[in-house]
Amino acid sequence: DKDGKPVVDLAGNAVKPVTTGDDGKYVFIDLPEGDYSISVAAPADSGYLPTKGGADVDEDASNTDSNCAVSGSSVQTALFTL
Repeated sequence: DKDGKPVVDLAGNAVKPVTTGDDGKYVFIDLPEGDYSISVAAPADSGYLPTKGGADVDEDASNTDSNCAVSGSSVQTALFTL
């Protein structure tokens, strides 16, 4: 992250740092198989407050569901397995 804190897996082991591009996209490379969740927290002074928006939560292939938990200024995905 911007403060130099490493991205960690569920066991607390650091993985290679990841930075978003100008478009906000990111890619984790060479992650071992396992269970993961992505958590993103906005800086305290950003004024950003995440919402679920117009999510289409279902099992179809529309790719518009968020499957995220929102808490204050942070968002966390559900657990997923690679």
